[in-house]
Amino acid sequence: MQQKWPHLQSDLISSDDEKQMQVAFDIINTIRNMRAEMEVGLNSRIEIKLSFSDKSMEKTIAPLINYFKNLAKVETLKITEKYLPQENEFACALKDINIVMPLKGIVNVVEQIKKNQLKIDKLESEIKNKEAMLANKNFLGRAPKEIIDTEKTKLKDMLEQIIKLEVIKNGLR
Repeated sequence: MQQKWPHLQSDLISSDDEKQMQVAFDIINTIRNMRAEMEVGLNSRIEIKLSFSDKSMEKTIAPLINYFKNLAKVETLKITEKYLPQENEFACALKDINIVMPLKGIVNVVEQIKKNQLKIDKLESEIKNKEAMLANKNFLGRAPKEIIDTEKTKLKDMLEQIIKLEVIKNGLR
């Protein structure tokens, strides 16, 4: 017995639902990344504050709150009208959404800033070494092209890491 090949039922596809789920994925992913950057384990339940520049987003997000709580391991999720920077928090901007993770009792902000600065200093030192190596005509003349390309890629990656660490450092208050 043969059956018809499945066909697309476009009347069942909702672009609004797709947009809503994409926003949910983005928020959950950002919260998980924030946790990882601050080294907050998944066994620690955290508080998250969301604020939107677009008021209609609040209606989009409201039915998804339980997903955020379960999938991002969030204890309490507050939706605030406006983002106001405060002490002891880590803030991240996602399109027109501000996601804030209060750090009091979870992470020592001063220590985290010092730790990030040490990583930045180490990377800056390594970047200077890479730049000196790549500026050395003797190295460039003798090294195979693959090695030179690998070193250039490593340099580019280190520069991107510094940018990421600066963003994290600037997100801490």
